[in-house]
Amino acid sequence: MATVTLTRMGNSVGVAIPKEFRRPGFELGDKVTIEYDGESLRLTPVRKPMTLQSLMRGYEGPAPELVELGAPVGRELW
Repeated sequence: MATVTLTRMGNSVGVAIPKEFRRPGFELGDKVTIEYDGESLRLTPVRKPMTLQSLMRGYEGPAPELVELGAPVGRELW
């Protein structure tokens, strides 16, 4: 648990989320949905479409190798 202060942000109110509460899936600049159930607020990350770049972010292994599959056989579209 942490105590934070609400701050004015234009016509809205904002709150800074302490570093110890940041979880995977929440990155600076991401969009989130916010829900209020009458007692508490819930932040949920908006799912971003997966890209090859996002899947490979942080990968430090060997570079993938190009595999030659040969000419098309049958009705394959290449």
